[in-house]
Amino acid sequence: MPEVKQTNSGKLGAHQSLRTRRCDSNRHYNLITHTASFVDALPNPASWPFSAPKDKVASWCEFYAGALDLNIWTETSFVDGDFDEDLKQWAVHVQRTSGEVQTLTPRHLVFTTGLLSLPKIPNSKGVDDFGGKIVHSSRYQKGDKYLGKRVVVVGSGASEHDIAQDLWEHGIEDVTMVQRSSTYIMSFQRAVPTAYAALCVCV
Repeated sequence: MPEVKQTNSGKLGAHQSLRTRRCDSNRHYNLITHTASFVDALPNPASWPFSAPKDKVASWCEFYAGALDLNIWTETSFVDGDFDEDLKQWAVHVQRTSGEVQTLTPRHLVFTTGLLSLPKIPNSKGVDDFGGKIVHSSRYQKGDKYLGKRVVVVGSGASEHDIAQDLWEHGIEDVTMVQRSSTYIMSFQRAVPTAYAALCVCV
């Protein structure tokens, strides 16, 4: 009987028990994580850069899971769960890709689903009439697929800036970023000491 059942996980959840296949490995190829290397949840090796590339993080997560012999079920959905006060354990129902529903009875149940685990695709008016291709940032991978195209990137977050830069670096001549309001831009060298002043000494 398992002692702990972990449902979903990113890097923080990996510190408990890791779901490796969604640990940034399927994102756009030039993604650099915004999580610093010195966080206390599954800290990266000291030799790593401050912000690590996605493939490096994904490989590290898979190594961690293998080294600790963690029993990980990928592509498994949490259905529901009930806590038995008399037995002091959970009855957790999970569904595998085959459709089979299995029951686990752990003493502890940990949720690490994160805030942004699934993409939110807006239902914008006129989308169905658009003749071009619409791609959510979670599905974007590389700019060379858009050579000869005119591209509009909607939004101005980290992903949108990464995508716009990648498109330009791949020779897309017409790239426009659309945003609702102004964006405060700070250099990496200045942003790091400001954001992590209480945690580290930046030189």
